[in-house]
Amino acid sequence: MSKHDFQDYICSPFCSFFRPGEKEELACQGALVIERLAARCVIQPSLLPDGEEKHAGLWRENDPFLETLVCGPCPFRVDGCDYRVPVRAEDAEPCGGYILIRILKERGGLQDQELQEACRG
Repeated sequence: MSKHDFQDYICSPFCSFFRPGEKEELACQGALVIERLAARCVIQPSLLPDGEEKHAGLWRENDPFLETLVCGPCPFRVDGCDYRVPVRAEDAEPCGGYILIRILKERGGLQDQELQEACRG
């Protein structure tokens, strides 16, 4: 997946932290996992949401499985991820990759085993 695709399909529509032209060489762990899933043809294009489907209800409740696999190794945790602090603000959002993975899981388009395999690299 090219940097342009990354930004168009993951970062721009789903990530509140994304700023075009800033730190373009960096990608959150969620986006990297989405890239691996796409390379393995695991993600069904018909299940991909548009940016309008980003709703907080999916990430207000913890998903320990996803947070361990995606948030645990994320390079952005080092800089202080507002979503993964012990007591997070009510309006704290996860990264765009995390949001997209949650939507795909919710729609049945992503199984835990597929996610585990993509997280391994």
